[in-house]
Amino acid sequence: MATIGPERSAQRNLGARLAGGGHLLFIDSDMVLDADVVSDGVSLLQQTRMPAAVIPEETVGEGFWTRCRTLERSCYTGDDTMEAARLYTRDAFEAAGGFDLNLTAPEDWDLSRRVAQRQHLPRTHAMILHDEGRIRLGQLYRKKRYYATGYLRFLRRYRGGALAQANPILRTAYARHWRRLARHPLLTAGMFTMKALELTAVVHGATEGAVRGVDSRRRGVYEARPAAQPISRPLLVTFGSVRVPDGGIQVRSRTLAEHLSGMGLAPAIVSTRETGSDAAVPSWARSVRVPARKPRWGLSLQFARLIRVAAADADLIILANAMFMPALALARVRLPLVWDTNECQSLHYQRLRRTPANRAKLLIWMGLERWAARRCQLAVAIGDVEASEWRKIHPGLRGKMVTVDHAAWATPRDDTRAGAELERLLGRKPGGPVLVFVGRLAAKQNATAARWIVDTLAPSLPRDVTVALCGAGTERLRGRGTGARVAPLGSVDDVDSVIAAADLCLAPLAAGAGVKTKVLHYLAHGRRVAGTPVAFEGLDGAPGLYCAPLEEQPALVARLLSVAEPADVAEQRAAAQRAWIDERHGGAQIGRQWRDALQCLSRR
Repeated sequence: MATIGPERSAQRNLGARLAGGGHLLFIDSDMVLDADVVSDGVSLLQQTRMPAAVIPEETVGEGFWTRCRTLERSCYTGDDTMEAARLYTRDAFEAAGGFDLNLTAPEDWDLSRRVAQRQHLPRTHAMILHDEGRIRLGQLYRKKRYYATGYLRFLRRYRGGALAQANPILRTAYARHWRRLARHPLLTAGMFTMKALELTAVVHGATEGAVRGVDSRRRGVYEARPAAQPISRPLLVTFGSVRVPDGGIQVRSRTLAEHLSGMGLAPAIVSTRETGSDAAVPSWARSVRVPARKPRWGLSLQFARLIRVAAADADLIILANAMFMPALALARVRLPLVWDTNECQSLHYQRLRRTPANRAKLLIWMGLERWAARRCQLAVAIGDVEASEWRKIHPGLRGKMVTVDHAAWATPRDDTRAGAELERLLGRKPGGPVLVFVGRLAAKQNATAARWIVDTLAPSLPRDVTVALCGAGTERLRGRGTGARVAPLGSVDDVDSVIAAADLCLAPLAAGAGVKTKVLHYLAHGRRVAGTPVAFEGLDGAPGLYCAPLEEQPALVARLLSVAEPADVAEQRAAAQRAWIDERHGGAQIGRQWRDALQCLSRR
């Protein structure tokens, strides 16, 4: 017996070639035919001189979901968009070219449409019983997910006319069979549940198939590799600009890329966005890929494709944020995973006010972090304090967590030039001490801190104090007209000069991504920093940090600004800050920690 495949379209076409006679009837192994189906169908085609005929079907089987399917199929009787021909004349079948080999599942709809050519096909009186056994939702989901690519191709081919097939209930059940559905409310509810599940499976399978289609000839490179093999080609998936970092994740990713390059492991980088027009690949990366449009929450089909393509030449993935787990799952890459946890977002939202929005975000982040905790071979926290919090929240991380401290990211500035740049930005020379806060207001902790500074802190300070707010979104803030002068500078190209010219810097008031990096940025410029205990977690022993609860912050800031720090004292403090950073957060320390982390992964 000749065989062909792997799918039914090819098998049916082979059967048609091997068969004799002038009519072709296509049935499945789970169908039971009335005794006069063949004679009724052939007679109908001869009488009407039509190229094909529809044989109505009735679903039979066991269980609740099968009864729901029976009700659904009963709504399709007589609907050209939902019933496909099963009986063809040989001439019509061969003229149409048979079943499309590129379609699986809607191949019968497709052939029926091509043969009918917009004609109404006749229907037999005899029926087919389609025995679907006992339908189970899990099997149904996997089946529809498997068929998804075929459905997608079919819909693209027929567009508007096929939208009825994408959601047939809208066309048939609602408009024509509402009385029948009303008589069976429980089955109707089950039917809608099944259709929602099928639609979800089709969307899942269609997007999955689109990602798999990228470079499918090299599919074998995406299979899992043992983590114990030596690492040589890491892939870094990160958020924001790595060329020009302006936040905690970006600084950490850039620092990591440079240290990996120093170890001879220059990473391929997939990032949500980039800054700068230089198209050349930097010396500290093998490649840099960025989607045409910034994905929301790090998830888009294009972003998943970029990850999959980059993974073809990688043996390890380093994930800079748990928000990328859905994109990684969509890309279906099976490489050893290192999760660089940055800062604990779920802990951050636990500490914020329990609004409905914050509760929802907490649930989302908890889910993403648990996903990352299960998937990763190694999790990297930003310090011992952070690591202990992670282990409490996600016990699954115990035994696979190491620490790598944040690095300070700052470009040195001459005090005189820094003062001139700040004067230019303010439009005049400050009449007294300058307090600086830096942070994009798109981050909740920054927005909360900036609002508190404008509404509470600034009005409590003397009028000769200037409060400079830097970061995207701050330009929309306005002071109350009392107390210190509020200068909302917005995005500043040279934020290092603003920090270097400040008398005091204010840390964000709550935990969140980038807070620790921000404080280290201030310290690297030799500035004094005021903040709450939460903002200084893990920075014990750092010179120049002044800590107080939120309600005591106005008094603390006023006291620090009221007396000018002697120049020799400021110089000694700045030197002590630089020495502390070199020891705890310098390049040698960070590089050694990352090297130890990767060696730990290789031993697993």
